[in-house]
Amino acid sequence: MKLIAARSRQTGLVVILIGLMITIIGLGQYFESKLKVATLVQNNIGSFKKYSALEGNLSYSLPQSWIASEGSSSRENVIYFNEFVSDDTYTHGFIQIIKTKDDMKKLIEVDIKEINDMGIKEYTLNPAKVKGHDGYILQYSLNVNNSKTNKNYTYYIKNQDYIIKASFVINDEKHKENTPIFLQNIVNTISFKDKI
Repeated sequence: MKLIAARSRQTGLVVILIGLMITIIGLGQYFESKLKVATLVQNNIGSFKKYSALEGNLSYSLPQSWIASEGSSSRENVIYFNEFVSDDTYTHGFIQIIKTKDDMKKLIEVDIKEINDMGIKEYTLNPAKVKGHDGYILQYSLNVNNSKTNKNYTYYIKNQDYIIKASFVINDEKHKENTPIFLQNIVNTISFKDKI
């Protein structure tokens, strides 16, 4: 009798725990979508403009008010390059596609060497996922002068023989606590076919 009561209590606890887990996951997804909207509002972003490249094999969105200009890069393995700047000019950067069979880490090592050559020794490199694709985010600060610092965020996303590189430079005056979430929202708009 005691054994049946103990098992019944255990079953009840398991059911309660499963119910709590489902509730927490559901609330997490609800608040995540609300957080995205709040982040856009806090950054004065009303809508996005969609960009398409490489015959529609790559698409992404940037805030509607930002100015973007497709161009070329001095590096010959860059097959797509689009620079952008925010309407207040405090944020700028680029999105590019690099054709390479090399490992993504080699490209990142070259970029880290470049920032080390600029005298920057403190940076973070963390794994990141964008729509199921492996990637990294490189973050560092650059002192422009005694009173001005720029925060730099560079995302690397691997796609077979290509690497998509999205770089954002934000003036420290406009950098907010939710800026990384805002940038992740932009990066999450990147969509590409498996073979570009």
